[in-house]
Amino acid sequence: MRTSKALILVGATSLCMLLSPPDTRADTENVSAMMATAVNQHRERHGVPALEVSAELAAGAQRWAERGIMESSPVDGSFGETLYTYSTRLDPRDAVEKAVAHWYDQSIASDGHPAYDYHHANNRENFLQVLGDHGCFAQLVWKNTTHVGTGVAWLPDKQITFVVARFSPPGNFAGEYHRNVFPPR
Repeated sequence: MRTSKALILVGATSLCMLLSPPDTRADTENVSAMMATAVNQHRERHGVPALEVSAELAAGAQRWAERGIMESSPVDGSFGETLYTYSTRLDPRDAVEKAVAHWYDQSIASDGHPAYDYHHANNRENFLQVLGDHGCFAQLVWKNTTHVGTGVAWLPDKQITFVVARFSPPGNFAGEYHRNVFPPR
């Protein structure tokens, strides 16, 4: 069974070795447009403006995806970042769709994690728990975020597809959730 986890690689599959030689680099403009389309469907549901594609964010996201390091890149505060891996080779469209679905699903109660609490997420005492359990979801629908750039890479040595999405301006600021993350309509 193929599984995925944000920030944790659960497993790889031997099926990947049967695939043709990989092209590890995705077309960042098209991938970013796919990401913006997928994310904007959720943003519309939450009553926030659509994201635009940023070539600069996409170039950096692609470089980070090709490195294949499952940790956030060094951040200078100019962007937020979400990461996703899948334990087999995916075409970029499938990788983007699975990543967005996984991140958005952080808003729903599952696997012992609570559902996103729109009324108490702004409590500063809850900030680290909200960030840990719902940070990727909150970044997707963060009202003040206006741009996204995405990189997707197939990493044959690790047998994973790696997705990196960068958002600007970044989200997930303590004390700002009530102004930026709204319940779906």
